[in-house]
Amino acid sequence: MLQNHDANTITTEAELRTRFSETMPISLQKAHNVLNHHDKEFIARSPFLVLGTSDGEGRSDVSPRGDPPGFVKVIDDQTIAIPDRPGNNRLDSLSNIIAYPAVGLIFMVPGFDDTLRINGKATLTTAPELLETMAVRDRVPTLAIRVRVEEVFLHCAKA
Repeated sequence: MLQNHDANTITTEAELRTRFSETMPISLQKAHNVLNHHDKEFIARSPFLVLGTSDGEGRSDVSPRGDPPGFVKVIDDQTIAIPDRPGNNRLDSLSNIIAYPAVGLIFMVPGFDDTLRINGKATLTTAPELLETMAVRDRVPTLAIRVRVEEVFLHCAKA
């Protein structure tokens, strides 16, 4: 943790908030805890997402995930599943999920300025009936990251 504090270092949320105007009500109202039709369409069109995790000590990791659009499966209105494809086998994100299941996701669609943000709790699954639906070029993933949605909203491009 950065310890170099000086007179210009903001150290409390109260101090931070004095430097900004109040949050617009519409920004607070756009967040919801279930996937609506628009959220599901965005996920279906997204070939890329970024997965943020933290380990049990609070160290953060951000990992890109991608495949053909529709690679993330919507299981129900509060659950999605992300296939884990072969990579460098560091397993940072997966190990972090085991230690601390809170995750943040940002979905992107090429040519669309907004992004879709999801925060939730993740688990790892090897359920064959799910993994078989995630095969690409006849390759079934070893596991999937199942995310229980706690908050979802479109993040506008101006941010």
